[in-house]
Amino acid sequence: MRVRLISVALALWMAGACMAAPRPAFAQAGNWVRPVTPEDVVHAVQWVEYSAEQGMSWAEYMLGTLYETGRGVTRDPARAAGWYTRAAAQGEAPAAYRLGLLYYRGEGVAQSDGTALEWFRHAADQELSEAQAALGDMYAFGRGVAQDAAIAVGWWRQAADGGIADARFNLGMAAAYGRGLEVDPRRAGEWLYAAALHFMQQGQPDQVARCLQAMRQAVPDHPLTAQLADRLSAPETP
Repeated sequence: MRVRLISVALALWMAGACMAAPRPAFAQAGNWVRPVTPEDVVHAVQWVEYSAEQGMSWAEYMLGTLYETGRGVTRDPARAAGWYTRAAAQGEAPAAYRLGLLYYRGEGVAQSDGTALEWFRHAADQELSEAQAALGDMYAFGRGVAQDAAIAVGWWRQAADGGIADARFNLGMAAAYGRGLEVDPRRAGEWLYAAALHFMQQGQPDQVARCLQAMRQAVPDHPLTAQLADRLSAPETP
């Protein structure tokens, strides 16, 4: 039964547009995709709702994402927050992270940097890289906590190790301008270049251009700056 629930639920998940935020709970489910009809969507929502009402944390989280994005249901951030809260209470780190984002934005809940910080920390303590990056941002800008560049760098390092491109970019800028660590142009160029490569893989050309602009301004003489510029100017091979 659980295999059936996961299969039909993932059919719904894969049918919609990708969320801007990560989907770590399902990243290891496999790379298969099958055609999805309107009937599939209806059945998927029914199965997810049934499973969530039975207290299955993965279904509570998935139902939260459906209400947050409006896929298969009427969009309702407040209901999304409710399901995320239930899933997070059972240890679903992605649900805690999404809940933190809702509090950060004030979407479906009263805006609260402090509450957002608590949920980000809850997910970060479970080694969710996206939440670690978010915590770094909170400390960097003093949102819900005293501003502390060194602590921000610490969280960004963990997120960068987990493959978060924005965290690599932030580390590069921190190394270039000495924010939270010593100025290190060599390391700055390496971090910014690593971020650019990751953004390339994700198909985000605007973010790649942002990395190149930052490198030209912060570390113009770094060999990787010219290498990235050459890579972007080279014609694509068919």
